[in-house]
Amino acid sequence: MGVAIGAHPGYPDLWGYGRRKMVFTNDELEAIFAYQIGAAAAMAKLHGFKMSYIKAHGAIAHLAAEDPSVGEVYAGVIQKIDPSLTVLAMVNTPVIEILKSKGIRVAYEIFADRGYLDNGRLVPRGQPGAMIHDSDEAASRIVDMVSNQCIISHSGKRVPTQIDSICVHGDTPDAAPIARKVRQALETAGWSIRPFS
Repeated sequence: MGVAIGAHPGYPDLWGYGRRKMVFTNDELEAIFAYQIGAAAAMAKLHGFKMSYIKAHGAIAHLAAEDPSVGEVYAGVIQKIDPSLTVLAMVNTPVIEILKSKGIRVAYEIFADRGYLDNGRLVPRGQPGAMIHDSDEAASRIVDMVSNQCIISHSGKRVPTQIDSICVHGDTPDAAPIARKVRQALETAGWSIRPFS
């Protein structure tokens, strides 16, 4: 089939699409992660598939990536549920070392439709340059980044990083043309697209 199935746990924030900050204790966050990962694994198994990766979503993903105590909770849940799962992690974030320290395989993720700061982190949503809507611009940036294993910031700075996965946010109006153009550009440049897991 050429695809991998994963869980995308986020805050219980249907109205805000999981992108608003919410306040929970670490015990509550552990339950949120476990509940959603478990449900996704069960649904995959119900249909004859095995879940192979985890990728936290939205505001909870940024919290887990940046806050070491939450990163420990996130990694601990995965370690207890299924340490064979690969975790997609935003490049240049502290959670990568936490996951690795627990023996969890990490896939380094970049975003085709998001801008980057000079420190290699994402431009916060709502700020100028946070979103990239032009499919040609997204495609050329991604080919350059993947070919040179680096983040290219809004100012042109290059921040070295491993790159294993590319995300296009499916809820933006430009998602489909960006995904098509990025894939086409990568394949034209000699890269093959396949499940990292």
